[in-house]
Amino acid sequence: MKKYKTICIIDDEPINQFIVRTIIKTISTEIKTLSYENGEEAILSLTQSLVSKDHLPDIILLDINMPVMGGWQFMDEFIKLQFDKKISIYILTSSGAPEDKKKAKTYKNISGYLSRPLELITLKKIIEKDCNS
Repeated sequence: MKKYKTICIIDDEPINQFIVRTIIKTISTEIKTLSYENGEEAILSLTQSLVSKDHLPDIILLDINMPVMGGWQFMDEFIKLQFDKKISIYILTSSGAPEDKKKAKTYKNISGYLSRPLELITLKKIIEKDCNS
């Protein structure tokens, strides 16, 4: 695996963030995590990282339904930003709504749609694929 990798968790539920961070630490203690409670916080941070040339995440795990700015609004803002690296985005939600899965396919930046509960083996495969490119 790449030496320095970062996974960004965008979810308004602290327990969901905790579970994902725990799974990540089980996979590797070398993975850095960033956590945001809504899309607006994440967009502001990503924008600041672009301006200051800070390290950008390799993977974003994005919830759909959040206050302030939800996942779809985050995606609309994300695609306006210009990154010099590929950031893999995975929807991670408890929504099994067919319209959400269909909508996810309309964004070329979304690499996959994951339903909760997130399984260790699933995240491990994603990390191996998207952090070794």
